Amino acid sequence: MIADSAVAGKIVSGAPVSSVSYERLEDIQGVLRFNGEEIASNSSTAVLGHPALALKWLVDELAQHGHTLKKGMYVSSGTFVSPRKLERGYYTASYEGIGEVALEVI
Repeated sequence: MIADSAVAGKIVSGAPVSSVSYERLEDIQGVLRFNGEEIASNSSTAVLGHPALALKWLVDELAQHGHTLKKGMYVSSGTFVSPRKLERGYYTASYEGIGEVALEVI
């Protein structure tokens, strides 16, 4: 998964990516565009310093309540940028060296 809308409980996913190392996830540049214009950007370091640390936090928090992650679950490690109010138009989120997803709001 590359982008999510946790507030709305929805996700936009792209093609699976394999062989992404822990080190590679450490500093990915993410860019959000609306109708081709950059509206936000940030680094994966904005997610608790490293996205894997956010996942570890989730696993630990679930364990405290007797829950676990199950194979096949989609998990978001957090967001690179603050949520935006959706407007009609075309959004793309690109992540350096990883991929891109798009969403058209009609």
